[in-house]
Amino acid sequence: RSGYLSGLFSSYLMNTNHQYTVGFSHRYDAYDEELQFVNYDREEMSTGAFGEYTYDYIRGASSTIGLYGFSVIAGFRLDHHSIGGWQALPRLNVKVNPTEKLAIRGSAGRAYRSPQVIAENIRLLASNRQFQIEEPLELATGWNYGVAMTQNFEFSKGNRAGFAPNGQFSVDLYTTIFDNLAVVDQERSTRFTTVANAT
Repeated sequence: RSGYLSGLFSSYLMNTNHQYTVGFSHRYDAYDEELQFVNYDREEMSTGAFGEYTYDYIRGASSTIGLYGFSVIAGFRLDHHSIGGWQALPRLNVKVNPTEKLAIRGSAGRAYRSPQVIAENIRLLASNRQFQIEEPLELATGWNYGVAMTQNFEFSKGNRAGFAPNGQFSVDLYTTIFDNLAVVDQERSTRFTTVANAT
């Protein structure tokens, strides 16, 4: 059973190149789970507030900046989770358009989630191994960051009908560094599938 409530307010500073959003949210989740006669029922609640600032630049006819476009989204969220306590979640997204058809993006931020190891590993239950959760599981938390590049191009100027075939080339590099993660281990024993926190 789940419930979710949120509210937000958006406006701008000076002009629409500078926009901001502030808000709050509350999430409630109740789980009824039992596995091998062990009860894993639990309730989770998360309440938080957030703020986000967006700056958008598009080159005008009189602009002296060499970029075609540039945007920044900076945000911060503070949550209190009933299991993980206080969680500070900064995030930054940057997009640069050196030309009209080339976009370079970068992002970095912190995130968390509640592990649902039984529901997410149902396929592992179809064996003679016992599924063993060794300790109370903490939130999965970590930092994720990366860069991406997208280049749009046309193969030709188009034919008499005005049709010009086009294409796109993209490269994405992203990674996540976990502070904590619930690890499902099938290598330790042939009799058990074990789950434990890994920090």
